[in-house]
Amino acid sequence: MNTSNLNDLIIRGEHLAQNPNANCLAMQVHGGGVISNVADSKGKVLNNSKILNNASAGNADFASNIDITTLTKIKQDVVAQKFFKVEPSLFMPVTIGFNAWGDETVKFSSFQTGEDFEDGDVDLARNSRLSQADVAIAPQSKVLKKWAKQMDYNLFELNTARITNNWNLITARETSLKTGWDLGIQRIAFLGHSTDTRVKGLYNQSGLTINNTLIPAGGISGASDSEFDAIKQTLISLFYTNTNSTEMPDTFVLPTDDFLKLAGASATSAFPLKNRLELLREALVAASGNENFKIGRLPYGQTAFSGLAKDRYILYRNALDVLELDIPIPYTSLTAQSANNFQFDNVSYGQYSGILVTRPLEVMYFDLP
Repeated sequence: MNTSNLNDLIIRGEHLAQNPNANCLAMQVHGGGVISNVADSKGKVLNNSKILNNASAGNADFASNIDITTLTKIKQDVVAQKFFKVEPSLFMPVTIGFNAWGDETVKFSSFQTGEDFEDGDVDLARNSRLSQADVAIAPQSKVLKKWAKQMDYNLFELNTARITNNWNLITARETSLKTGWDLGIQRIAFLGHSTDTRVKGLYNQSGLTINNTLIPAGGISGASDSEFDAIKQTLISLFYTNTNSTEMPDTFVLPTDDFLKLAGASATSAFPLKNRLELLREALVAASGNENFKIGRLPYGQTAFSGLAKDRYILYRNALDVLELDIPIPYTSLTAQSANNFQFDNVSYGQYSGILVTRPLEVMYFDLP
């Protein structure tokens, strides 16, 4: 199968070397594998300047003050921290620049409200009124969130980092700020806002159809031959029925762990030369009539990342009239300013929304029982 346009999503964990004679540093890992803070042994979050100057606490892991001998030479490259990343636009339409600085975006849906077709029949023997045709509209709205953060530095920090000649403090902090935005938008797109329940992601929408009987507890990879056949035979038909026989899906997103097992397991005893992923895609392409049907994978479908009670699969039509993520103001960084030419600060800002599903019948959740 061809899933080249869906990124290979690999979760990598980063570990810090620990100095036994110093405070222990711990990484806090949140949903989606996003490493957000660095804390000392007491759980207090360290900011960049404290990490940079942590040599005073006896910890050399993040220190710029290290012992140098005549046989010591500092390498110019720096090993950067890694994060789990994926482009939301691979899984949903993203609109940039609409309604910048606004508080809310409203989208209207229209509905036919006229009488039945047969009511339009004309009876010449009767002088009756003509049947009426009409339409109604309903608004759907989503909240727009305003976001801003700043980074700062002073001449002491700047020159301390410069002495090592292998690390640009300003670039590193600017990169950290931008990475925080990227990872935040990624989490919003799939899991929604951590405190504002109005801002929802792809995995925690309300009002959608949830099927928790088709896929067995072991996932698609753990299904028996008969259970696997039932999934292939009924997955598309359940969606088609849910849309009142109006649309076919074009995207099926699985939890990453089940996807990887599917790719490595023989399909069935009757088809040992193919894996289950290949047979599943063939069935979905044939049933939907869409050669470009995409099967994707995301770790957000796993309970460890989503915070949901069960692993979740999503079958939907990936189109602008179905769902949309808005970025009214993309990430924007201002020029650094200083009031005393010793301390400098720089602000970056942007604006975003959650996912608005305008056609809820065309997005279905399949949860494990």
